[in-house]
Amino acid sequence: MLIIPAPVLASAQGNPSISVFLPEDRVSPGDETTLSFSILNAGQISVGGGASAEARVTTARDVKLTLSPGDAPIQVLTGTVPVGNVAEGESDPVPVKISVNENAAPGTYSLPVEIEYVYTFIISTGDADSPGHYQRTKTVTQNVNLIVEPQPSFEIDQITLGPVLDGYGPLDIVLSNDGSETATAATITLTSESSQLTFTGAHGSQNVSAFVGDMPPGDSQSIQFEAQLAKGSMGIVHPVSLSISYTNEFGELQQSKSIKSGVSPVSDSGRFSVISNPTNLSLDQAADISFTITNDGGDAISDARIFIQSTDPKLSFGGSNTAESAVGNWPPSVSEIVSFKSNLGEDSNVRPYPVIIEILYKSSNNSDRTSYPVTVGVTPLGEQSFSITDVSTKLSVGSEGDLSATLVNDGPQSVENAVIVFTSDLQTISSLEEEYAVGTLSAGDSKSFKFSLDVSESADEGQRQISLSIRYRDSDGKSHVSDPIDVILTVSPELDVFEVSPVSSTFSPGGNGLLVLQVTNVDDETLTDISAKIFPESPITAGDDTAFIPQLSAGESTEIVFDISISPAALDKSIH
Repeated sequence: MLIIPAPVLASAQGNPSISVFLPEDRVSPGDETTLSFSILNAGQISVGGGASAEARVTTARDVKLTLSPGDAPIQVLTGTVPVGNVAEGESDPVPVKISVNENAAPGTYSLPVEIEYVYTFIISTGDADSPGHYQRTKTVTQNVNLIVEPQPSFEIDQITLGPVLDGYGPLDIVLSNDGSETATAATITLTSESSQLTFTGAHGSQNVSAFVGDMPPGDSQSIQFEAQLAKGSMGIVHPVSLSISYTNEFGELQQSKSIKSGVSPVSDSGRFSVISNPTNLSLDQAADISFTITNDGGDAISDARIFIQSTDPKLSFGGSNTAESAVGNWPPSVSEIVSFKSNLGEDSNVRPYPVIIEILYKSSNNSDRTSYPVTVGVTPLGEQSFSITDVSTKLSVGSEGDLSATLVNDGPQSVENAVIVFTSDLQTISSLEEEYAVGTLSAGDSKSFKFSLDVSESADEGQRQISLSIRYRDSDGKSHVSDPIDVILTVSPELDVFEVSPVSSTFSPGGNGLLVLQVTNVDDETLTDISAKIFPESPITAGDDTAFIPQLSAGESTEIVFDISISPAALDKSIH
């Protein structure tokens, strides 16, 4: 207590009169905002004096404002705020930052506001040399109303991405209105904060919107967007944010605060499985290569086109390193076989040649898609080859004989309409038939064949070389001729095919009679139209020196007869 001495002559006496106001008193659940308080000073004068003294006693000095939450669902984020001096009238706005609870119930709440200040209540001029100033410290607590308005409050109840096929998949969101007001004509906007996550419905943008309509309190909505992931971005959480624009009960357009979340893909696989089928493509033959491709997705696609690319310059498709095949509509779980004409360049070898396969298509919602590239290997067959085995010949100078052997298809392909072609640069050995038809011969199979050869009398005995080549058609009907296969023939000296022995061959000088000879065919085949002739010399003469044998089978014997005469001057001896 301050005791004022008496008698005192006061030149001014009075005090400030402080009130607090909150002009903008409306907030919403979840807001983080700044309240602007106004301090009104309606100063009071008890004893008048000069203007300066009156201003002094009505001014609140060193003013401090402290806000308490009371029972309001808020958090006060600012401590005591120094205001300074507040003369008569209204102060500048005093900012206090608050946060409104997300689940704040709508209503009017009372906020305690404490104002502490110092003021001079008496100015005394009783002693001119030492005027008296008497001051006090005062604390005023006043309640102001804060109105929490009803409004929608949105929560993401669930967010998933997948299953992902070829980098595309559904992003599903379950959004609820946990607030106290209907969001009318609501539109949600989803923003990807990851460059690896975009939205195909928005042409690859990182933002996409969807209209969901009215959302009353307690309502939830399921929204699906079509997302695209960059390859290799499966193992990370992709940050996203969601905002909702809507109309409130007064018809005013409102914008919710941004809701942060994240999503991780649940799976990622290619929609298509690819099998490289066996091919007849070989190092020396162009052929089709084919692939069995299955739509492993759970839905049908349309306008499907298959693109292939060879990454090795030795493998091409009609002279190009790319090719395309149209499939069209493609139900789920259905396999398609696509074929492409292909060929290998020179100096190729048997090894896998890489081929990249991509499928362009429209998804079930008519969005354009490109599959993950799949690389498969195409392994060609080796060069088609044949061999000749079991060669057997019976040839002699001046006679006909056979070349017998076996043709083996060494693969790798089956051949059709195969024909063995006889070729020889020798003038002394020729074939009665230059071709031998074999027909179809599978890889690994063999077939015996025989050529009848004629060896001229001018031929030399010994080994001779001829060539056999194989003309055939492959499985595509294309004609080919193999490289010549050399075959060694052995030609024996000229052989007698008859054996002649006497049956009746003894005569006396001066006598005559019949010379009977036995002729045997020692060849291994039947001989026909055989003419036999004797060449008598003195002292022998023949009345008939020829005989004829129509036919003589191999190993068969017959007798021929000649009428001869012996000169009387002949001596007793054997004559050959």
